Amino acid sequence: MEAQPNIRVLKAVVIILGLLIILSVTVIAVTLYRRMNPPAPPPAVAVEAAPGITPAPSVAAEPPAQTRPFGDHKVELPAGARLIETRMVGDRMFLRARLLGGNEVWVVLSLVTGQRLGSFELGTAAE
Repeated sequence: MEAQPNIRVLKAVVIILGLLIILSVTVIAVTLYRRMNPPAPPPAVAVEAAPGITPAPSVAAEPPAQTRPFGDHKVELPAGARLIETRMVGDRMFLRARLLGGNEVWVVLSLVTGQRLGSFELGTAAE
């Protein structure tokens, strides 16, 4: 008659392990689904300028990629510049280069059109 309590414990262990397996498979399935279907970007929110501050001019939105082909583009860096790093954020590519004098320049490119959007030269202030 001592075999009865051991069977109850065994049944409890099997049920608990079965629930853990179902929970694990569900977590894996949800993770795969979310990685295959990334969330939509948040909607743009209009922000009003504080009184006395002139808002910056708005930039026209770029047309969709299918109406304007990317094509081949040449990116000009200053003479003697050495490319250090590239980063991609959203539809922008940032190129970081070191200039001959030791300063750095960041060049901003559009990944949609391939055009150069602008650049930032970083340097120390003259003393």
